[in-house]
Amino acid sequence: MEDYSADVKKIIAIVLALATLILLSVLPGIAKQSQENRQGMETNTVQVVPNSSGYLSISVSQGEIKQVTLINEKGQTLVSQRPRSASTLINTKNYKAGSYYVKVETDMQTVVKRFQKS
Repeated sequence: MEDYSADVKKIIAIVLALATLILLSVLPGIAKQSQENRQGMETNTVQVVPNSSGYLSISVSQGEIKQVTLINEKGQTLVSQRPRSASTLINTKNYKAGSYYVKVETDMQTVVKRFQKS
Protein backbone atom coordinates (compact mmCIF):
# COMPACT_ATOMS: atom_id res chain seq x y z
CA MET A 1 0.00 0.00 0.00
CA GLU A 2 1.37 3.37 -0.98
CA ASP A 3 1.65 6.42 1.28
CA TYR A 4 -0.36 9.28 -0.23
CA SER A 5 0.10 11.73 2.64
CA ALA A 6 3.02 13.55 0.94
CA ASP A 7 0.96 13.98 -2.24
CA VAL A 8 -2.06 15.20 -0.26
CA LYS A 9 0.08 17.75 1.55
CA LYS A 10 1.42 19.05 -1.79
CA ILE A 11 -2.10 19.37 -3.20
CA ILE A 12 -3.29 21.22 -0.09
CA ALA A 13 -0.33 23.60 -0.35
CA ILE A 14 -1.12 24.30 -4.02
CA VAL A 15 -4.83 24.89 -3.30
CA LEU A 16 -3.99 27.26 -0.44
CA ALA A 17 -1.53 29.17 -2.64
CA LEU A 18 -4.14 29.52 -5.41
CA ALA A 19 -6.81 30.64 -2.93
CA THR A 20 -4.44 33.26 -1.54
CA LEU A 21 -3.70 34.58 -5.04
CA ILE A 22 -7.39 34.78 -5.85
CA LEU A 23 -8.17 36.65 -2.61
CA LEU A 24 -5.32 39.08 -3.16
CA SER A 25 -6.61 39.86 -6.64
CA VAL A 26 -10.25 40.31 -5.52
CA LEU A 27 -9.79 42.27 -2.27
CA PRO A 28 -8.59 45.57 -3.82
CA GLY A 29 -11.76 45.72 -5.94
CA ILE A 30 -13.98 45.06 -2.93
CA ALA A 31 -12.17 47.73 -0.89
CA LYS A 32 -12.54 50.27 -3.72
CA GLN A 33 -16.25 49.51 -4.12
CA SER A 34 -16.80 49.86 -0.37
CA GLN A 35 -15.02 53.22 -0.35
CA GLU A 36 -17.13 54.46 -3.30
CA ASN A 37 -20.31 53.42 -1.47
CA ARG A 38 -19.22 55.32 1.67
CA GLN A 39 -18.40 58.42 -0.37
CA GLY A 40 -21.81 58.25 -2.08
CA MET A 41 -23.54 58.06 1.28
CA GLU A 42 -21.61 61.03 2.62
CA THR A 43 -22.69 63.22 -0.29
CA ASN A 44 -26.38 62.24 -0.27
CA THR A 45 -28.14 64.81 1.89
CA VAL A 46 -31.61 64.18 3.32
CA GLN A 47 -33.58 67.33 4.20
CA VAL A 48 -36.73 67.38 6.33
CA VAL A 49 -38.28 70.85 6.56
CA PRO A 50 -41.62 71.64 8.21
CA ASN A 51 -43.37 74.67 6.74
CA SER A 52 -45.98 77.07 8.08
CA SER A 53 -48.76 75.72 5.83
CA GLY A 54 -48.82 72.39 7.68
CA TYR A 55 -46.74 70.28 5.34
CA LEU A 56 -43.45 68.53 5.87
CA SER A 57 -41.11 68.84 2.88
CA ILE A 58 -38.69 65.91 2.43
CA SER A 59 -35.98 65.79 -0.22
CA VAL A 60 -32.74 64.00 -1.09
CA SER A 61 -29.83 65.40 -3.03
CA GLN A 62 -29.11 62.15 -4.92
CA GLY A 63 -31.30 59.33 -6.13
CA GLU A 64 -34.87 58.95 -5.04
CA ILE A 65 -36.84 58.33 -1.89
CA LYS A 66 -38.05 54.73 -1.68
CA GLN A 67 -40.17 55.16 1.42
CA VAL A 68 -41.02 57.86 3.96
CA THR A 69 -42.58 57.05 7.33
CA LEU A 70 -43.95 59.58 9.83
CA ILE A 71 -43.74 58.25 13.41
CA ASN A 72 -45.07 59.78 16.64
CA GLU A 73 -43.33 59.80 20.03
CA LYS A 74 -45.01 56.52 20.97
CA GLY A 75 -43.42 54.81 17.97
CA GLN A 76 -46.69 54.54 16.06
CA THR A 77 -46.61 54.89 12.28
CA LEU A 78 -48.89 57.76 11.24
CA VAL A 79 -48.09 57.96 7.52
CA SER A 80 -46.16 55.74 5.14
CA GLN A 81 -45.51 56.77 1.52
CA ARG A 82 -43.51 55.34 -1.39
CA PRO A 83 -42.92 58.45 -3.51
CA ARG A 84 -40.16 57.08 -5.83
CA SER A 85 -38.97 60.64 -6.45
CA ALA A 86 -36.34 63.03 -5.08
CA SER A 87 -38.87 64.92 -2.96
CA THR A 88 -42.28 64.58 -1.34
CA LEU A 89 -44.69 66.36 1.00
CA ILE A 90 -46.49 64.98 4.05
CA ASN A 91 -49.60 66.71 5.32
CA THR A 92 -49.18 67.26 9.08
CA LYS A 93 -52.11 69.68 9.56
CA ASN A 94 -54.20 67.19 11.53
CA TYR A 95 -51.48 66.27 14.02
CA LYS A 96 -51.11 68.02 17.36
CA ALA A 97 -48.01 69.94 18.39
CA GLY A 98 -45.13 67.79 19.57
CA SER A 99 -42.12 65.78 18.48
CA TYR A 100 -42.28 63.47 15.49
CA TYR A 101 -39.79 61.36 13.57
CA VAL A 102 -39.42 60.92 9.85
CA LYS A 103 -37.74 57.80 8.52
CA VAL A 104 -36.46 58.35 4.98
CA GLU A 105 -35.26 55.32 2.99
CA THR A 106 -33.26 55.72 -0.23
CA ASP A 107 -31.26 53.29 -2.34
CA MET A 108 -28.11 54.28 -0.45
CA GLN A 109 -29.20 54.85 3.14
CA THR A 110 -31.90 55.08 5.77
CA VAL A 111 -32.08 58.26 7.83
CA VAL A 112 -34.30 59.08 10.80
CA LYS A 113 -34.78 62.76 11.59
CA ARG A 114 -36.70 64.37 14.42
CA PHE A 115 -38.83 67.46 13.92
CA GLN A 116 -40.98 69.61 16.18
CA LYS A 117 -44.51 70.51 15.09
CA SER A 118 -45.78 73.69 16.69
